[in-house]
Amino acid sequence: MAQGLIDHGLPPDTPALLAEAVGHPGQRLLPGTVASLADLLSRDGPASQPGLILYGPLALPA
Repeated sequence: MAQGLIDHGLPPDTPALLAEAVGHPGQRLLPGTVASLADLLSRDGPASQPGLILYGPLALPA
């Protein structure tokens, strides 16, 4: 997915966030960039709960 976004013009350093199990005790937020999110998932393990991938301004801290 990330490579497709980059191939279509999204800068690789665009902020990205995996939000997993939002609102549940096991919630996990993995911040990074579009280019680094796959590596973060490889390092921290696959999502075990439903998750969302946000990128762009929505992925920035409030």
